[in-house]
Amino acid sequence: MNTSALHIFLSSFSIAFHKPLRIFVWLPLLVNVIILSSATYWLISWIGDFNPLSNFDTDVWYGFVIKVAQSAIKFLMYVLILPMLIYGFMFLAAIIVSPFSGLLAEKTAIYIIDHDPDYNFSFGDIVRITMQALVREFQKLMYFIPRALGILILGFIPVINIATPFLWIMFAVWMAALQFLDYAADNEQIPFNQMRILLNEQRGKTFMFGFIVWASMMIPILNFILIPVVVIAATRYWFAHYQPIN
Repeated sequence: MNTSALHIFLSSFSIAFHKPLRIFVWLPLLVNVIILSSATYWLISWIGDFNPLSNFDTDVWYGFVIKVAQSAIKFLMYVLILPMLIYGFMFLAAIIVSPFSGLLAEKTAIYIIDHDPDYNFSFGDIVRITMQALVREFQKLMYFIPRALGILILGFIPVINIATPFLWIMFAVWMAALQFLDYAADNEQIPFNQMRILLNEQRGKTFMFGFIVWASMMIPILNFILIPVVVIAATRYWFAHYQPIN
């Protein structure tokens, strides 16, 4: 069986709409679409109104230079900044839908690993998985914040700040893998620190999966439906590489 990150990711799109998983896909999908569509509309409106050179008079002889500069700034914001801001909103959406994602990861494990499409969660299962997911999101935030602040501080140090864009990308890729692979680990009662060790022991595979997720999140339209698909892919990838089923 092909267990490469790309194969598992691509094949998870069709699995997401299998009947046993469908209801657990539609709920986070709906929340994700609402958050991202609202955020995209607001960000595009904000960039459209943003004019850092508004205090300059465009009626002077060099006014065309100011207009070109204004257009160039907006173009760069649409091309470079907008995708990164939407990426940030996607992680916000991932945190908000984490209880649904935890349930989807568990249902995926039961469906794919245990081959039991008819299993139904009890009320106790739903409460347990929901509470676990919320606690785990807090742990992820506590992991993310100091490291993000550290990279941000490095960005103000001359010479070193040249490397900070690459550090941001590497950290974003790592966090993309950690965010989604953790759902399966959490459901398997694996502590957060142990999960990080398992991911670090297979760093190449972890970064490969994280890069595919990160790059996919940058693709317009696709990122609207991505979260539930990535949860399914991450669950399958987890059992294929970090906690293989004998």
